[in-house]
Amino acid sequence: MTRMEVNRRTRPPGPSARQVAHVEVLAAAVVAASERADLLAGRAQEVRHAGACTAAREPLREVTVQPVRLVRALLPAAEAVLAAAPDDRTADILRATIGHSRSVLLQADAGSMRSPAAQLTLLSALARQLLRIQSNGPRPSRPADPTPVWVPQTSPGPHPHLKDGRYTMPYSPSSPASRIDDDLRSAVSGATVMVTGGGGLVGSRITSHLRAAGARVIAVGKLDAYPARVYSDLFGVHAGDRDTVVGDIADEALMNAMVRQSDYVIHAAALADVASCTRNPLAALETNVHGTQVLLGAVRAHTAKVRRFVFVSSAAVYGNGDPKRQEIRSWHEEQPLAPLSVYANTKVWGEHQTALVLNAANVSHAAVRYFSVYGEPQTVKEHSHSWVVAWLAMRAKLGLPLLLNGGGGQVRDFVHVDDVAEATIRAVLAPAAHRQVLNVGTGRATSIREIADMVVQHYPDAPVETRSLPEGDPLGGYADTTRMSAALGWEPRISVEQGVARYVAWLDQTPGALPDFLREEAERHRADSAVIA
Repeated sequence: MTRMEVNRRTRPPGPSARQVAHVEVLAAAVVAASERADLLAGRAQEVRHAGACTAAREPLREVTVQPVRLVRALLPAAEAVLAAAPDDRTADILRATIGHSRSVLLQADAGSMRSPAAQLTLLSALARQLLRIQSNGPRPSRPADPTPVWVPQTSPGPHPHLKDGRYTMPYSPSSPASRIDDDLRSAVSGATVMVTGGGGLVGSRITSHLRAAGARVIAVGKLDAYPARVYSDLFGVHAGDRDTVVGDIADEALMNAMVRQSDYVIHAAALADVASCTRNPLAALETNVHGTQVLLGAVRAHTAKVRRFVFVSSAAVYGNGDPKRQEIRSWHEEQPLAPLSVYANTKVWGEHQTALVLNAANVSHAAVRYFSVYGEPQTVKEHSHSWVVAWLAMRAKLGLPLLLNGGGGQVRDFVHVDDVAEATIRAVLAPAAHRQVLNVGTGRATSIREIADMVVQHYPDAPVETRSLPEGDPLGGYADTTRMSAALGWEPRISVEQGVARYVAWLDQTPGALPDFLREEAERHRADSAVIA
C-alpha cells in the first residue's frame, strides 16, 4: 500500500455537501437579519433625534430577536460540520467560534450585551466566519484589491506623490506595502504571528505590514467596537477571511488553540477608549485584565513555541502632567507612573503582570507604550474624547467649528499609525527589546492649536472656536525616545505635517469614513446657521 493510499484512508472525509449547505443558508440568514437590524438601528437613531424615543425602541427590539433565533438553529448545524472537520486548524477555529457564539447567546438571554447593535454586529461576524467552512476546509482569502496601492513613505522628506499638500494616489487598506527593512523581513518571513485586537486600527495595520513581509498572521478579535462596515470598508478586515478569528481573548480554549500555533504574540486587544472604560469599568477589567491573564496563561503553557510576547501599553500610564506647571515635559520609561483613569490602571497592571508571568516562564517579552496614535484609516466614535487629528479633520470636512479648550495650548506626541505598527513589529524581533518597556512616539511636542492650524490649511473655511479651559485640563507631554531608538535602531518616519496631509487626502477620497452622528450634527449646525441668518 502506497503512502498516498494510506493518507487517503486516514484523512477524515469532511462534512457532507448537505451539512455545509445547511450552515451556509443559516449563516447567510443571520448576516441578512443583522444587516436589516443595523439599518433599522440607524433609522431609530434618526427618530430619537426627532424626540420619538419609544417609537424607535420597539421595532429595534423586535428585529433583534430574529438573528438570535437563527444563531440558535445555526449552532447544531455547525457542530455537525465540526465533527467532520478536515484538519485540526479548521476544527480549532470552528470550535472556538461555536463556543463564542454560545457565550453571546447567554449574554443576550441575560440582557448583558452592551447594546443590540453590538450584539448584532458580533453575531453577524460569527456567522460570516462559519460561512467560510467548505467540504475541503476554510475558504481561501479574498482576492487582492485591484485598486492602485498608495505606497507609504520610506524615508524622511517630501513624498513623491504629495503635491500642494495633497496626495495624488489612492490609499488601499486591504493591500498596503510593507515598510519593513530587508533584515526584519527575512526574520519574520514564514513565521506565525498572533495579533490580538488584529481588527482594530493599530492591529489591522500591524497585520497588514506583517503579511506583506511574508508572515502568517492570526488576527483575533471580537470585532464589536465599530459597525461591521468600518472593519470591512475602512480597516480592510473581513470576518470571513482566512486567519481572521472572531473571538474573545478571555476564551481559554481559543487562546490555547491560537497560541500553540504562534511563534510570536502581539497583544493589542483592549477596551481602549478611555471614556468607555470610565463609563463601564467592569467591561474594562474583563477584557484588559481577565483577558490578558488568560492570554498570558496560554503563552506560559506553550513556552517551547512562543519566541516573544509584546504587550501593547499606553502613555496614559504616566498620567496627564501637572496643569499648574508651565513647561512642557518629556516622559521617560523609568519615571514613576501616575495613572489617572481605569484604562491607564489596566495598562499598568498589564505591564507588571506580563513581566511577572513571563519572567518566571523564561519567555522573552517587551512592552510598548503608544503615545497619541493618529492617521488613516482612523475614524471617530460618539462620546469619545480621543483621536484629535481625526476629530478636527472630520469636523472641518463637514463645516463644523473646530472647538479648542483654552485655545488649544495642550500638547501631545502625535505618532502615525504606520510608524506605530513598524515600531511594534521591531519590538517583536529586535534582540535589544528583550524585557524592555519602550515609549513609541516621535519625541516632539505638538499643541492641539498647531493641529487645528494644519487642518485649516486644507479646509480654509473651517471656523475655529475657543472655549474655556476645563478645571484641571492637563498641559500634556511628549515621549523621551532615547531607549526606543537604541533598542529598535529606528526612528519614526512620518512627521505630523505629513501625517495630517495624508489623513486629509484619505478623508477626501473616503467620504464614507464620516460617521452618521457627525453628519447629523453638521446638518443641525447648518439649519441653525440658516435660522440665525
